[in-house]
Amino acid sequence: MLIKVIPVGSDELAYFTVFIQEPETFRRIIDRLDYIENFDQETALYNRRKGMLEFEQLLVSQLSGGAFLLNIETEKKGEDLAAIIVSLVKCFSTFGNELVVSRHSEDQLLVVYTSKNPLSVDSFNVLLESLKHNTKTLGSDQVYLAFTDWISGSLSVNTLLDYLYSSLR
Repeated sequence: MLIKVIPVGSDELAYFTVFIQEPETFRRIIDRLDYIENFDQETALYNRRKGMLEFEQLLVSQLSGGAFLLNIETEKKGEDLAAIIVSLVKCFSTFGNELVVSRHSEDQLLVVYTSKNPLSVDSFNVLLESLKHNTKTLGSDQVYLAFTDWISGSLSVNTLLDYLYSSLR
């Protein structure tokens, strides 16, 4: 049997006690908690914390690549905004499996990829055309894009993100 005490709010004396006897129920609860901890619930993308952890792991590896930060200016919220984000992610499908995508904030998307070679002008243009085509369906919404290359161990994640944020302005 598992007994779990879960604090509630900021009051040190407020808590729930959960008793679980069945191993299968316990496994399902742990899986669900892991999902909630690592993924954005609306888009099923990594959340900010998990995306940052994955980016940090890439930076300490012997890899290199690039990072995109997309800022979406829209009045849409909730499921409508999530649908926009998911459609924008599809534009990065040409980067293959070596891709880490996270919902960096409610209206921002961080896309990190690995590659032995810098992003070619042709690949960048294909991505821009795909984003342009995709954003035409958004109506008055705007998507802003910042990009930088990265090399393993050269800069910290925060330094790279600061550069991307400053490029968006």
